[in-house]
Amino acid sequence: MVIARCAMLALIVLVCWLAGDDVFPQGTQLSDPVTVNGNNNEATKANLDWIAQSAGEQKLIIVIARLGGKESVRSLNRKRLQTIRSYLQNIRGISKERIVTAEGESVGDVGRVEVYLDGHLFMVLSLARNRNFAPKG
Repeated sequence: MVIARCAMLALIVLVCWLAGDDVFPQGTQLSDPVTVNGNNNEATKANLDWIAQSAGEQKLIIVIARLGGKESVRSLNRKRLQTIRSYLQNIRGISKERIVTAEGESVGDVGRVEVYLDGHLFMVLSLARNRNFAPKG
């Protein structure tokens, strides 16, 4: 199951990369990804709303959760991914087919969740040790 999801994610990223010139014509500047603190629930809701608005009606949303250096419980990653998926689907009305979630390798400092829109890194949400998001509708 994990291998199949990773293969699917790799395929999606490859397709988005190959279609890059069509999505972003030559000369179009991609903005740097936004890095935000995911510990504040109201700010997190606003950032998830921004992601949904930026994705529009067609863009694929890829969400990759990475444990921080001192986090070891993989279920925390799954909870983080489920929280974001649930908010985007249930509150923002994004279809499940447009949201791909995956777990990435651990990162050195704090845990983070990376959000890609059509294969381009859009936002990085950082989280305090062993903390999950808790945005409510």
